[in-house]
Amino acid sequence: MSDTVARRRVLLVGATGVVGTECLRQLAADDSVSLVRALVRRPIADAPAAPKVEVVVTDMNAIESHPALFAVDQVVCALGTTIKVAGSQAAFR
Repeated sequence: MSDTVARRRVLLVGATGVVGTECLRQLAADDSVSLVRALVRRPIADAPAAPKVEVVVTDMNAIESHPALFAVDQVVCALGTTIKVAGSQAAFR
């Protein structure tokens, strides 16, 4: 990739689920991305070992106290749940 092309800094929220894990893998491999900041509630055991991947374990109820986390160009939200965790089909919706 040319040095004259702006490279994106991406915040990924929800990087530990099925969708988020795949997003993290693809963003880490993307040459147009200079930073992938994965905001998670618990550590990621198998995060891509790339210098541009930054895993930030934090309390999601206190993220407003860390404005520097949002110094990015794009935000990808891969938060989700399952019917089992939600408790019912109605709660899942």
